[in-house]
Amino acid sequence: MNSLPRLALCLLALSTALGAFAAQTLRLTNGTILVGQITKEENGKIYFQADLLGDLVIEAAHVASRSDAAPAVSPTPPVGAANAAPAGPITLGAASKPATDPNKPVWTRKITAGANYTSATFKQGPVTVAAPLPPGTPVPTGASLGLAGRQLGKQFSAVLTRVTPQNTFSFEGKYTYFDLQPFGRQVDNYSATVTYLQHINATYYAVSRSSLFEDKVRNIDYSAVQIVGVGRMLINQPMTKLEFVPGLVLLKERRHLATDGAVQTGAGFLENFSHAFNPFMKLEQRVLYRSIFRHSELTAVDGYIGFKGMLTPKLGFTTGVTYMYDRSLGRALLPKAPLPIYANEESQTSVTSGFEYTF
Repeated sequence: MNSLPRLALCLLALSTALGAFAAQTLRLTNGTILVGQITKEENGKIYFQADLLGDLVIEAAHVASRSDAAPAVSPTPPVGAANAAPAGPITLGAASKPATDPNKPVWTRKITAGANYTSATFKQGPVTVAAPLPPGTPVPTGASLGLAGRQLGKQFSAVLTRVTPQNTFSFEGKYTYFDLQPFGRQVDNYSATVTYLQHINATYYAVSRSSLFEDKVRNIDYSAVQIVGVGRMLINQPMTKLEFVPGLVLLKERRHLATDGAVQTGAGFLENFSHAFNPFMKLEQRVLYRSIFRHSELTAVDGYIGFKGMLTPKLGFTTGVTYMYDRSLGRALLPKAPLPIYANEESQTSVTSGFEYTF
């Protein structure tokens, strides 16, 4: 057989094989371009092995076009390209809505399990005697008592979110088991939060946030807080979000104070910020502040800053620091005891790490 036809057949087979593994290009609806290989397609999802990002799962509705040729590389990226992120499940915290039915509700479910380390909630300074003591009772004037040392906890939470173009609803339930040292006291804390957002336009939305929790470590039998207000998106970019929600506060608590059981009114605000460095790494920060009009000791601030990294499209690792300031902690802890005990610490810091699964 002539060598030239044999060589031509070999070249044809080689080109066919190379064509089967040629780079494929996906152009998403937000302008992002991905280069790699489609491994499979099923149930409206495209499983894509990107050259730089690895294995991705993309909603087919978010793919504007596809081709087998690599895109032309521009020497300078277009304005805003740095903030572009692939849409669909690979974008942290984003709920994707199929383009075929934009009004269809999108459900997101998250389960988080982790551990935390919390600083002391209460520290007793010099003992203060607020009532006459029985005859012969020693009064350790100037003594210093440590009421709570380090706290180790295990935390579990679940979040359910429903998103439509008109509104957003979310429910979060949380359980925390605390082991207080050096006293060896074990306590269980619970909390539940329901948030409803009614979108007014692309910038403003009405907010209702209801929360109920107990905190045995801080001697709070229950605390019910209702916040209503109007939120505004100050920054609304694909990778960066900043929102601010001022509003009115209704508060009802039982924490062994003179205000127990009474409905208190006040004002407060909620601030949320997030920035995604890429589809798999995200920075989160938030501040919740409230102050009661008639009782300044019921002022409280909760702040959080944390980092989330996705190990897979559904499994992520979270770590963060929470700071709590509560002026009411300076009140009497055990006012009816023979020797009343008072706390002089008003702040608490907690470090939490865990794993989050989204489905």
